[in-house]
Amino acid sequence: MHNPGDILSQRYRIEEQLGQGGFGTVYKARDRTNNRVCAVKENTENDPSARKQFEREASILKGLRHQNFPEVFNFFVEPNSQQYIVMEFVKGDNLRTLVQQQGALPESQVLGWMDQICDALAYLHHHNVIHRDVKHANIIITPTGRAVLVDLGIAKIYDPQNPLTPTTAGSRIGTPGFAPLEQYTGGTGPCSDVYAVGATLYFCLTGQVPPDALLRANVSPPTPLVPPRQLNPKISLDMEAFILKTMAMPKNDRYQTMQEVRGVLDAIQGGKPPPGTRFTGTIQQLGRPGLYSSGYSRRHYSFLLVTQTGTKMPCELKGYLLPLVLFNGASVTVDGAFDGNNVLQVTKLTDLQTQRGWTPKPTLGRWEQLKIELGLMKP
Repeated sequence: MHNPGDILSQRYRIEEQLGQGGFGTVYKARDRTNNRVCAVKENTENDPSARKQFEREASILKGLRHQNFPEVFNFFVEPNSQQYIVMEFVKGDNLRTLVQQQGALPESQVLGWMDQICDALAYLHHHNVIHRDVKHANIIITPTGRAVLVDLGIAKIYDPQNPLTPTTAGSRIGTPGFAPLEQYTGGTGPCSDVYAVGATLYFCLTGQVPPDALLRANVSPPTPLVPPRQLNPKISLDMEAFILKTMAMPKNDRYQTMQEVRGVLDAIQGGKPPPGTRFTGTIQQLGRPGLYSSGYSRRHYSFLLVTQTGTKMPCELKGYLLPLVLFNGASVTVDGAFDGNNVLQVTKLTDLQTQRGWTPKPTLGRWEQLKIELGLMKP
């Protein structure tokens, strides 16, 4: 523990303590050689594995050149063997503090910040490093709106050719509620940070920390993840779908890369659901072929879907006959992408009563498709 006025490495004068955790303390200090304000992180754990991990953090940070990571200026060890990292002092509040002060934050505001963080993570993953501790307390928002991701204390060097490479012995697990299940059991990779991004968004938009992954998986009965719109109805349907996918327990059910994540966030910011968004609802009206298309086509079939939230959505199927089991009032799910006329071009349709699904078969004619639906011809 250091007090204001203490001098480290005959150079850094402590001004105040900024924060303290179980494994380190961060101070605001001033570099007497250039009068620059900086942040000094002290390792408070002296066992060999902790010291090695602290050195790894310093090494990783020194190699980063990204505006959404703090710049590292120095790493040194005092005569008493205490380790220190000197880095850029980032002025601002972290997301945990902002939510504590303001409550659940507006989606449009959080989207911009998280897009910056995902860009930083994409850069990190490109260099085969997994952060493993993305959370509300590790994202600082500056007065200019810059989002900065800090604390690589439990980062892992990742080998894409051997994704099950074990984490360094003695390394810390992460933060309950933000760490995915594989962070407890082994096999972390880029989609582990994807889970943490979703958990951070969940907290920012609802004001509540999601249940820990262990509670979601290993207790009987498991603790459910409450859909975020039940806690904050102002959250958009697209954002809720995004969060639930990023926080899927089986890691193969999540987005696998930060590039995918950023593409979906960009689509949400643009006001359109991203490709593949699923809608559940009831068919209110079957349209004649080509009702929403430019020009008549035997292969275009349209209907009006009334979603569970009451939204009326024009949909269009292309390339096959509308399944005969569907009629007004049928409950279905549809997957697809919106075109320039805000019509959902359906890429998959599922009848919820029969649990049977259909996908476009553009090479088939109308009568061939009709035979398939009647069971007279194999697809």
